[in-house]
Amino acid sequence: MENKTLPATAKMGVLSLFLIAQAAFIVNPALSGLAAQYSNIPYTSILLISTLPSLLMVPFSLIGGAVAGKKIPYRTLGILSVILAMGGGIIPFFVHSFPVVLASRVIFGIGNGLSMPLGNALIMRLFSKDKTAGMLGAGNVMQNVTGVVIQNLAGIVCARNLNATWLVHLFLAIPLVLIVLFLPEPEKEAPAAAEEKQPKQKLPGSVYVISAAYGLMFAAYYPLLLNMSAIVEGEGLGTAAIAGTILSFYTIGGMVAGAIFGSMYKLAGKRWTAPLTLLLYVGGMFIAYIGHSIPMLMAGTLISGVGIFCLWSAAMMDFQAIVPPDSLAAASGIFVALLNTGSFCASFFAGLAARLTRSDSPRTVVLCGTIVCLVIAVIWTLSKLRRPGAEPTQPAE
Repeated sequence: MENKTLPATAKMGVLSLFLIAQAAFIVNPALSGLAAQYSNIPYTSILLISTLPSLLMVPFSLIGGAVAGKKIPYRTLGILSVILAMGGGIIPFFVHSFPVVLASRVIFGIGNGLSMPLGNALIMRLFSKDKTAGMLGAGNVMQNVTGVVIQNLAGIVCARNLNATWLVHLFLAIPLVLIVLFLPEPEKEAPAAAEEKQPKQKLPGSVYVISAAYGLMFAAYYPLLLNMSAIVEGEGLGTAAIAGTILSFYTIGGMVAGAIFGSMYKLAGKRWTAPLTLLLYVGGMFIAYIGHSIPMLMAGTLISGVGIFCLWSAAMMDFQAIVPPDSLAAASGIFVALLNTGSFCASFFAGLAARLTRSDSPRTVVLCGTIVCLVIAVIWTLSKLRRPGAEPTQPAE
């Protein structure tokens, strides 16, 4: 089926899967308000509202990748994932008990996790190689445009009515309708072809090393996003709506990354792309740390967002060079799983940094994260430059 020309509606159905991922950030502008609402709950426990879904995404993204198209059709799994994410997202609007809120975040995380591998997997199955890069870029832009819109919307809603923030999850009805109406199902592989397949090869160790490094860096970075509302409101820079606007610059950074990565890869090459993106990653964090104004916080969040998403694409390009084609999905699953592990561990990193520094300032946590990311970036860069490798004959578009 990959050589067939798909109608525009089918492409719309595939790209609709990328609308789901950023729903995890809806609650971030409301964290400061939720901490005040549940004043008897430790702040590190409040952060679980944002980070707990990331923990659930780890196993369920692997499960989704394993069963999609094999035991459960893509469309069925897509519909199930959206229903779980939307249902789990809006439950706290009706029931305010903190244990129920955490339970609802578990349901949300399961749905979000199941959807994570579907978009990339379908693009690989449905489109020829010369169109894959373009569709992946379009999916990245779609994902981050959604993030900009819903985070700004969540910030505005939160400033007016904290409890109504949960209803922003109803936007997931849009991908649900598009999946039901337009998502194509790939043709199943012929039994004969499956029998001729050779046994799967083990993934190279560097896949786990790269994925673990990215996950550790994100664990150190994510507290910047988690504490943005605390920084903005605590320092008198603005309201939750302003914090939501600043957070949206992270996803704008993802959009910029999707637009420039192909050109960056062509200019910097395989050897220098990762070091360049690491510089943007850490540099953006440092700008956010020293920035005591809204424009500086926006700039730091934007630059770090560009670095994070470009580094993700650079890692995928490295995987393409070292992983057999039939194992790319598994390598991507490992990467996403460790990324979400890092997201979940962010609240524990924030607590550890606060205890070690004996400081309650959210900026101190950001500084600790910047230092950790700098150390990993230096090691990653030195490792990359010591192994130049061969340049690909066809750089990513």
